[in-house]
Amino acid sequence: MTEIKIVGEVGGWEIDPADIVAQVNSANDDIELFIDSPGGVVVGGYSIYNALKSYQNGKVYAKIDAVAASIASYIAMAAEEIEVRENSIFMIHNAWLPAIGDHRELRKVADIGEALTNIIALAYNSKTGKDIKVIQKLMDEESYFFGKEIVDMGFANRVSTSKDDSIDKAAAYALMSEKLKSCNNSIYKHANDVDLSAVAKLVLPKKESKDEKKVALSAKSLRDIQIFEREVLV
Repeated sequence: MTEIKIVGEVGGWEIDPADIVAQVNSANDDIELFIDSPGGVVVGGYSIYNALKSYQNGKVYAKIDAVAASIASYIAMAAEEIEVRENSIFMIHNAWLPAIGDHRELRKVADIGEALTNIIALAYNSKTGKDIKVIQKLMDEESYFFGKEIVDMGFANRVSTSKDDSIDKAAAYALMSEKLKSCNNSIYKHANDVDLSAVAKLVLPKKESKDEKKVALSAKSLRDIQIFEREVLV
C-alpha cells in the first residue's frame, strides 16, 4: 500500500498540490491517504481530489487525524473508505472568496463562489447520501463534526480507537480554530501564488469561455476586482 500524507495547509508553501498529484500518479497499488489539514487553496484541493478520484491502480483509503476542514474535507471525499479518530474534527462550509469591487463585479465573484460551492456539495452528497439541500444548509452554516458525529453524518465509514485519543471536544475545537487562523494567514501571505483565472476555468461552461462578453472573470475584470491579490480560498 502506498502512503500519501496531506499534513498542513494545502498550498505550494506547505503542501504542494503538484507533489501530491505526482505521488498519486506514480502509485501502483492501494493508497492510504493520511489527512491532518485545515484546508487551503481551492484550486490545489480540486487537483488533488481529481487525481485521487480518477486513480485506477487500486483503492483509496483515507485516515483523518486531528483535522479535515474546508478543502481538506473535500479531498477526503475522493476516498472509497474514510476512517476518523474519536477526537477528529471535520468541517464543511461554502467556498470563500474575499472580494473587492463594485456591485457588478461582486455579483460575478458571487456566481463563481456559488458554482464552486455546488461542486463541493455534490461530493458530500455522494458520500453521505443526504439530500443536496441538507448538505447546502450545513455548508451555509459552516458545520463542525467531532469524532463519531462524522460517521453518524455519513462523512466517514468508521471510528478508530486509540489510547491517545484523550482530547475532548472543546479542546479539539480550540485546536481547530488555531489551525484555521494559521491557514488563513498563510494564504493571505502567499496571495500571488494562484491565479483566479484558474478557478474560473473550473466552473465556467466551455461555450462561454470563448466569448469574452460572457466570461464572468475576463482578464480585465480580474485586474479590476483584485480579489485579495487574485487568491481564492475555501
